[in-house]
Amino acid sequence: MNRNRLMLGTGAVASAAALTLAATALPATAGKHHRPSGGPTTTVAAPAPTSASYGYSLTLTGLPSTTGPLTVSGTATFDLVGQRAEVTANLSQAIGPIGTGTITAIVANKTAYVNAPGLSVFTGGKPWVSISGHAMAGAGPATALWGKLGSAIANVPAAIGWASTRPASHPLAIVTSTSSNGGSTVTDLQLVLPHGKAKASGRGLPTTLPMTVTSDAQGRLTAISSSFSAAGIAVSFSATSTGFDASTSITVPADSATLSLSPAMLKMVSGLVGLPGHAKLTPAAKAHAVASSVSAQVHSAKAKVSGWLHSLDRDDR
Repeated sequence: MNRNRLMLGTGAVASAAALTLAATALPATAGKHHRPSGGPTTTVAAPAPTSASYGYSLTLTGLPSTTGPLTVSGTATFDLVGQRAEVTANLSQAIGPIGTGTITAIVANKTAYVNAPGLSVFTGGKPWVSISGHAMAGAGPATALWGKLGSAIANVPAAIGWASTRPASHPLAIVTSTSSNGGSTVTDLQLVLPHGKAKASGRGLPTTLPMTVTSDAQGRLTAISSSFSAAGIAVSFSATSTGFDASTSITVPADSATLSLSPAMLKMVSGLVGLPGHAKLTPAAKAHAVASSVSAQVHSAKAKVSGWLHSLDRDDR
């Protein structure tokens, strides 16, 4: 696996794991704050916010193909009622065909949309690429995931309490310290990465991620940060709340401006580049996928040429 892709993937894991610590495992515990120390449970009002927004920064130091540290910074906005999210990212330096302009990703209606500088060169002029939920690996019940995300953002103590006690033999998180600061609760923990520890260690990847999580007096997620090294690359991530319950407007791109990737196309691309979560395609499967894609393009081109010739014929008359 390409080292840059490996580290970018690791940074993405750190970011996603930090921001959605309990969203992947939190049961229906909204309304209850569980103390990480295992003490008595205190029940308080903790309704999920209608929306939440964060500013974030991710820095990767030591990538072999970059000049100095690569910093990715931007915003993340979650419309928890409309079940939509928008993330923007700005690179401190160009990476391959991706320039230093703003990259935007939108998740809505079980579909992910991506816009990036230079992308239209590969999409026939369309600025967006979309991937439907049934084509994305691991796509689960969207409503349930949004509900868990809302509960996690609204109730950090419950999320940490649950993750640090389940499963009992191998908890998802280990709390190392908890302190109060100006009405906020600051928790230091180690997030235990699931499965493949031996394989991860063999590649120089961590098996746990250090994390500092901050919640306000109402238990809402206000900040997360993490710093670690993996495969000789230093990774640093931080996200800070910029507000809750604000009116949000996340607009899905028009179909005319979007190139939709079918499951077959996505599998072809994933297999060719060896993305995690997708089995690499065999040479025969790659050839079949490429042939199918070429065939579709040829049929499309033939239809366009035929229409053009007919229009010339009508003009001659």
